Amino acid sequence: MRRFLIGSIAAIIIIPGLWQIAVTDRLITGLIEESLEDKGLHADITEFKKGFFFDFALRQITIKKSGKEILSIENTKGRLDLLSFFVFQLPVFFNGEIGRGTIRSKVELFQSGNPLEIAVDSAEIEDIPVFSSLGLLGRGTFSGNLKMENNTGEIRFQLADAHLKSVAFDGIMVPMELFYKGRGALIINGDTVVIKSFVLEGDSIYARIKGDITGGRSSLTLELMPEQSFQEKHPVLSLLERYRVSPGYYSIPITRNFSLLDGAAPVYEKP
Repeated sequence: MRRFLIGSIAAIIIIPGLWQIAVTDRLITGLIEESLEDKGLHADITEFKKGFFFDFALRQITIKKSGKEILSIENTKGRLDLLSFFVFQLPVFFNGEIGRGTIRSKVELFQSGNPLEIAVDSAEIEDIPVFSSLGLLGRGTFSGNLKMENNTGEIRFQLADAHLKSVAFDGIMVPMELFYKGRGALIINGDTVVIKSFVLEGDSIYARIKGDITGGRSSLTLELMPEQSFQEKHPVLSLLERYRVSPGYYSIPITRNFSLLDGAAPVYEKP
């Protein structure tokens, strides 16, 4: 398929107007689907429309893994940068809506390693299924960016205006409702995600998550650091007494399968 597309694009550049004739809708959607399949993902594309000047639009693209929806992008517009074809590259740019926020992305289709860049701004986590799979259920706005190449990369993100629900990992209730914002950076290397930094903030309480997730199985530690004023007003910490290392410091292990393949879901409680 890629060889045919290269030949088609070359003809388009030489003979203007063949964009509408030589490159079919199915050819473009197939290329998008193939680029995701290389990463173990599947795409369902709705209402594809090709424009006149090497651009196109999608009503919706739903990305799934093993049949489970990860995220859905709506009102997507994309374009091919054909000038880069002369240096044996073909970047594709996308803009769309996700979780009532916006998403921008760039993927290099013909460059070795398929470099990928994604930026998300002010998306509602309750509208993005992948967050509930990771144990974040409730409301809040997510902004961040992802850069990947050859299955390695980095994610940097911020969480604001959060109203989360408590979640239980292996019977340990984690009071996520105590935090209203967060920020972090993750390193991706194959099937391993290393938490470079992940900080949560609440009123007079802070938390830090460290560790890694390998093959979907986590080896994480949640460190809670409440101030004295918080401990006096919130008896919830008495439920975590066995994890208290010292006054104002709690260390809680988090072990579970975060893979979308396991079908398991964390247990949530109302905040």
